[in-house]
Amino acid sequence: MGCLFSHTTATNDEDVDAKEDTPPIKQYSWDKRESIKQKDYTTITLGDIQDDAIFRTPGSINGQQLILHKCQNCAVFIFDHIGTASIEDCTKCTIFLGPTESSVLVRDCRDCKLMLSCRRLRIRDSSQSTFFACCPTQPQIESSTDLSFGPYQFYYPQLEDEFHASQLSVYNNKWHQIVDANPPKTSANYTLLPETTDVSDLFPLPDWCLSVGANLNKDKSVVPYVAPVRNAPYDKSCFVTFFSDGLSHDRARTFIQQMREKHPDCLLVQSRELSLQDAEAQQVFSSDKYAMAITQGPVIGLEYSGSNSVKVCQETLVAVSKGSTGLVFVSSSHDSARKQIDTFCRLAEAKTRGGSQIRQR
Repeated sequence: MGCLFSHTTATNDEDVDAKEDTPPIKQYSWDKRESIKQKDYTTITLGDIQDDAIFRTPGSINGQQLILHKCQNCAVFIFDHIGTASIEDCTKCTIFLGPTESSVLVRDCRDCKLMLSCRRLRIRDSSQSTFFACCPTQPQIESSTDLSFGPYQFYYPQLEDEFHASQLSVYNNKWHQIVDANPPKTSANYTLLPETTDVSDLFPLPDWCLSVGANLNKDKSVVPYVAPVRNAPYDKSCFVTFFSDGLSHDRARTFIQQMREKHPDCLLVQSRELSLQDAEAQQVFSSDKYAMAITQGPVIGLEYSGSNSVKVCQETLVAVSKGSTGLVFVSSSHDSARKQIDTFCRLAEAKTRGGSQIRQR
């Protein structure tokens, strides 16, 4: 059994060879993979800059390729969506890049702080740096040490539209699922920042960023905070789904904020946004009653974990759904939630590996 919310009512429903004296060329794991055909991007290069500020306003990059190299003690803020980006040989820099449709490669950087959203994040030969990331695939590090990772936390008025332009979802974020190609036998090459971290302490926002309405407030961030919890206890999980109707992002954001404020012990531990086919929806919800709803666009799936998570999620959904005609599903029990979460996440992983992209509203 599951619960289906529409308007202000809630009803029970079905569950829902090089020469000897020549050193070999260093090869990285991603160099060995079959190359992926890229778009024909126009390239913007910014480099050889010291003790300066680099600032680009919304609409100034417009999906082009960006190369940032040999910057030292600089503040770099690119408030626009990017096609693909490379950050190389930078030291003591604070770097913000707008949503990047393809990959961001960070190489030979030291003592930097970076806020990045991209489809793939690759880091190599870098050290003593902090990354705040939003990435639908697992961030990859290689030959790097003393790195810290935290969740993406940023806002300015055009940011959500730029996520859409880059075909990225704010709900697909594996910031904490790091893949290390050279894991040490003792201590790790990276750490995860605790939830209590004040992002503004580690990622200072220059006053001139206020001209575009930039903000580091967690409550305003377009990317929701997902706790770095793996394999949440089966008996504490709840699955919540928002079906697309043009306002599903707004309702999901309101729901997440209400849960964080009123039920802080109930954590958001996974979020996914993906399109479902009829058979896939049947697998997730064990019902064909959602066939029409899934044709309206991608659905947002959230996993919450905590004591009485099913009860508090249901109650919060009733409160935030008042006056809304949007369709929302919530698990009726922890047992049904586990099956729904496992199936939904398995489908999301398969679509990510297959390269399927979410076309948002």
